[in-house]
Amino acid sequence: MKLHLGHRKQEIENSIRKDVRYFEDIQMPDASWYGNWGICFTYATWFALRGLAAAGKTYHNCLAVRKAADFLLKLQLDDGGWGESYLSCLAKKNKAERDPTPLHRAAKLLINSQKEDGEFPQQESMHENCGISAFELARTSKWLELNPSEMLEDVFIEQQFKKFHPGHRKQAIENSIRKAVRYFEDIQMPDGSWYGNWGICFTYATWFALRGLAAAGKTYHNCLAVRKAADFLLKLQLDDGGWGESYLSCLAKKNKVKLSLCLVTQKFTPLEGNRSNLVQNAWTLMGLIHSGQAERDPTPLHRAAKLLINSQKEDGEFPQQRVPLP
Repeated sequence: MKLHLGHRKQEIENSIRKDVRYFEDIQMPDASWYGNWGICFTYATWFALRGLAAAGKTYHNCLAVRKAADFLLKLQLDDGGWGESYLSCLAKKNKAERDPTPLHRAAKLLINSQKEDGEFPQQESMHENCGISAFELARTSKWLELNPSEMLEDVFIEQQFKKFHPGHRKQAIENSIRKAVRYFEDIQMPDGSWYGNWGICFTYATWFALRGLAAAGKTYHNCLAVRKAADFLLKLQLDDGGWGESYLSCLAKKNKVKLSLCLVTQKFTPLEGNRSNLVQNAWTLMGLIHSGQAERDPTPLHRAAKLLINSQKEDGEFPQQRVPLP
């Protein structure tokens, strides 16, 4: 929304300031953030660092960012990775003027793990103490399947990596990004969405996909997949400016097809009563921004931003909205 600071400028700046204060207030003593879903300190720390970075907070001007980056660096494993996937947090915080070695090691692990079709291996993580929603447990029982759409994040990570480390394994990283883009295009649904194995569901995965494709240089004008995805999201905007998706979207039956891809037979299901959900509204808003919607017609973005601003509480938090489950 920085592209539109003329639109409700003061309200947007106030909202960002409240967000930053809230992130700082809820940071854990060890410098991580706790996630109510996702795998769980990983997920929340990544989101918090993304939010702080978007608000102009860096390692040099924000204690919360410094503490979080140092927390992540201490957890890197011998193979260059993390038991929880912290690379996306670190990629934006460990700039070229600091020690690039952890990023070089982590990038090597990602590149060497990618399959020829552009996908990354599916991995499982034992569910212990993180709060995982009922629809996820129903699908995976004791094991939590890591979201294939989160592999889209690796394109973004590698593009950030290229920006700050342009000379490091240049050809390998460019090949990895090309393969990843091809994979995203191959698994896109006919309606323009992507299916998410966690998060609810098509809005969640489509946001990740658009973010990854944008990082790889794909735009509404040069990529059919981006055009289809943007049109899919725009058709679903509700009268209040937001979006809302039911857990029923997640209850898809899958049939294995070639290249280990999945044919998903379920489609997007709106929340009962066509209600919006603030989290899904934020995901979709970010997806449309990555698609270049601001340059085409910013009105849908303005409507979505208005709903978020008007919903924020004075302490910077947003109301907790329960997604009805069976």
